[in-house]
Amino acid sequence: MKIALFSDIHANIDALKPVLKDMHERSPDAVYCLGDLVGYAPYPNEVVEAIRERGIPVIAGNYRHAINIGSVGKPKDGDPRACYVMLEWEDDLDLAKADGLNVEFIRVEYDVEKAAKAVEDSDLPGAFADMLRNGG
Repeated sequence: MKIALFSDIHANIDALKPVLKDMHERSPDAVYCLGDLVGYAPYPNEVVEAIRERGIPVIAGNYRHAINIGSVGKPKDGDPRACYVMLEWEDDLDLAKADGLNVEFIRVEYDVEKAAKAVEDSDLPGAFADMLRNGG
């Protein structure tokens, strides 16, 4: 089974679109969004609409205590590319040992400068554009 997990879109539709396309091409069995859809970029409505159109369940809560899955729209690790995780495991996975569990961090290129320029052209603080360009 393969599950795609993503979070921290923060209204960055320019990062979300190529991630959704990449996920679709990899054909996971399920896709979940672990929150933080809005904030920091000027496209909150478009992000929510894209998630709803695809029927992707959104989980609220403090997911950081469970697993670090990267960030689609607001990087924190110095890499400006969008990031999500693909989990894959065999049906007979022993969760106590985690044998047979594979976690793959997937980086997706997108037009960071376009997204940063949209932030600068909006009423949002310019520092948000710098975060996108610098990956954190």
